[in-house]
Amino acid sequence: MYLRFTPLIVQSRFTPLIVQSRFTLSIISTHFTHIPFLTVSEGLLRAMRLPGGDVELRQAIAPLSTARRTVRAALHPLPPIKPEPRVNLLLASAPDDASVNLRDHLLELATWERDGEFQGAPVWVLRDDHGGFCHAGTRLATLADWHLYAEGIDDEWAAATGAPAKTIVFLSRHSAASGRPTLTVHPVGNWSAAEYGGRPGELTPAAPRVMAGLLRALAVAPPDGFAVSYEVTHHGPLLTTPALFVEIGSGPEQWPRRTPAEAIARALLAFAPADGPVLVGLGGGHYAPRFTDVALHRAAAFGHMVPKYALEALTPVLLRTALTASGADGLYLHRKGMRGADRRRWRVWAAAEGVRVWRQGELAPREG
Repeated sequence: MYLRFTPLIVQSRFTPLIVQSRFTLSIISTHFTHIPFLTVSEGLLRAMRLPGGDVELRQAIAPLSTARRTVRAALHPLPPIKPEPRVNLLLASAPDDASVNLRDHLLELATWERDGEFQGAPVWVLRDDHGGFCHAGTRLATLADWHLYAEGIDDEWAAATGAPAKTIVFLSRHSAASGRPTLTVHPVGNWSAAEYGGRPGELTPAAPRVMAGLLRALAVAPPDGFAVSYEVTHHGPLLTTPALFVEIGSGPEQWPRRTPAEAIARALLAFAPADGPVLVGLGGGHYAPRFTDVALHRAAAFGHMVPKYALEALTPVLLRTALTASGADGLYLHRKGMRGADRRRWRVWAAAEGVRVWRQGELAPREG
C-alpha cells in the first residue's frame, strides 16, 4: 500500500517496521492486519509518538474499528459491481394475430432456447448471432394483452427477468381503411391525445438507427404487392427504453399470411443498425414518404416524426423532447408537406435554439 505523507519511521510491538519515505508509506510487515489503530490520515500520523518503543496515540482521530476497516479495504478491495446485461427484446402480443404470426416465424427461422416465462408465456433466448441487431442472447416473449397499452412494460420485464432491455421491438399488425398491403416501422408516442395507449403529449425514446436499418432490410425484397415505409410517431405504450413497432398491414387479409411475416422475420434476423445523422422529421403524411425516401437513399436515420396533421399540437417544449428522445443531430423539414407559416416558425425556432436544420443535399448518398 502506498500513500503520500511526511517523513516518519514508526516501530511498535504490533508490527516489526513501518517505513515512510518522502513520497510513499510502505507497510513492510506481514502482520500489518493486526495493527488495531492504523489509519491512513496524515493527521493521525502526526499524532503518533515513540516513547519506549511503543506507538501511542496522542489524540483519537478515528475509531479503531474504522482504522482496521480502512487497512483491510485498501488491501482487499471489493470487486466492482457489474451492471445487469442489457438485451434486445422482441415482444409479441397474444391478442394480435399478426404479432403471433411474426413470433412464430422468428422461432422457425432461428435457433432459440426456452428461458423461463413472462406473463405466463415462454421466454425464448436466441442461441447465435444474426445480423447486427439480433445477437445471441436476444429475447423473444409474448405479452398477455395488447402491446399498445403495455405502459412501463420495460420496467416490468427488467424486474421479472433481471435482464433489462436495451431496445424493444414490438411485433404488430397495422390497420388502415385502405387495406393496402404494407410493411411499416415507426416510433412510439403521442403528439396530442392518447387514444391508443401512452399519455397525451409524451414520447417513448426512439431507436432511429434500428428503425432505419430495419426499413432498409425490408425494402430490399418485399413480398409482391407490399409497400415498405415509415409511419410517423403514434400510439403507446409509454416506456423509458428505446422502442419501435414493426407491422404487417393493412388488414385481416394480410395479418395471418406467411409471406409478409417471413419477410419481416428474415429482415429482423439480418439487418444492421443504420449510419448517418439522426434527424427528427417535421411535415408530410402519416406514412412519411419524404422521410422514408431519405432514409432509404441517404446516410440518415429518423427518430420521432411529426406529420402535418400534428403540427398544430407541436410546442417548442415537445419538439425539444422529441430531439432528446431521438438523440437527434437536428431537424429535417418536409417543406412541401407543411404550411409555409409552420415552416417559417420552426426554422426561426431552430435558429434561436442552435438546432441544425438539414437539407437533403447535405446528406451523403448511400452506396448500393
